[in-house]
Amino acid sequence: MRPRQPEPPELLEQHRRDIETLDRRILHLVRERLELARQIGELKRSSGVPLRNFQVEAQVHRRFEDACMNLGLDSELGHDLAFFLIERAAEADLIVVAVPMGDMENVLAEIAAVRPRGVVAEMCSLKGHLQPTMQRLRANGLRLVSFHPMFGPDLRMLSGRTIVFCTDADPGDLALVRGLFADTSAELVEMDVAEHDRRIALVLGLTHLSNLAYARALMGSRVRAEDLAQVAGETYTKQLGTTREVTAENPELYFQIQALNPVTEEVADGLMGAVREWRETVAAGDDDAFARLMRECRDYLAESADNGPGAGP
Repeated sequence: MRPRQPEPPELLEQHRRDIETLDRRILHLVRERLELARQIGELKRSSGVPLRNFQVEAQVHRRFEDACMNLGLDSELGHDLAFFLIERAAEADLIVVAVPMGDMENVLAEIAAVRPRGVVAEMCSLKGHLQPTMQRLRANGLRLVSFHPMFGPDLRMLSGRTIVFCTDADPGDLALVRGLFADTSAELVEMDVAEHDRRIALVLGLTHLSNLAYARALMGSRVRAEDLAQVAGETYTKQLGTTREVTAENPELYFQIQALNPVTEEVADGLMGAVREWRETVAAGDDDAFARLMRECRDYLAESADNGPGAGP
């Protein structure tokens, strides 16, 4: 005698019970995974290792997506599962990225791989070298904004300081990042990437280069710094203070400011040309020409006198 086949209502109820059993198994596995992730977080925290590793998280996304495809499932399901399990930063409204300029391209690509829903704001001192990557990531949906605070991390007051915002981002995303500083005393300015890098080549690149050259020239004189201090006047003391600050800064950052800006060679040529012009005027004994050069410099610099001094990183 053949066994009785379950009626459709019975079969439906059996499937429901089977799904309920599978749901409990899935929840137990999720709990185990979350507990392992918590333990990894504790190990990282105790070891001083950054909690987020976007490269590893991107690999997890790809692993889930590949596994779904191998099982005949939509790869988007794998992405959603990975998002549920590991992507808490992806839910943020704003992610600010501050890493060395040479690392920014890879970091942005890793962030884009986890598909954050919010705005990603990078704050490199130069932007031009990132443009191909940023254009590609924006085309793929990353809400990327470039801005540049013209001051270092030790600053406590924003009065008299400037923050530059690059206009190649979506206007709404740009407004979100700019809005963070709307109620501060900082000066907020906007310009495109090319203009930003052209000005930074002078405001930072030339300033750094001239102070570094000044320091090397003092060293080349073979007069000890302490001997110079014995006869230091006000101008030398002011200049030396700035030069000391420059030479004490991060060499990697200062090298990248020179190396990553295509305008650097032009700026360096301008510096050497200016030194040559002053030398030739003195060698010719032309005090009138020397005075004219000083007046022209004074008039040029007077245009920004009312804006107050700026400061770079």
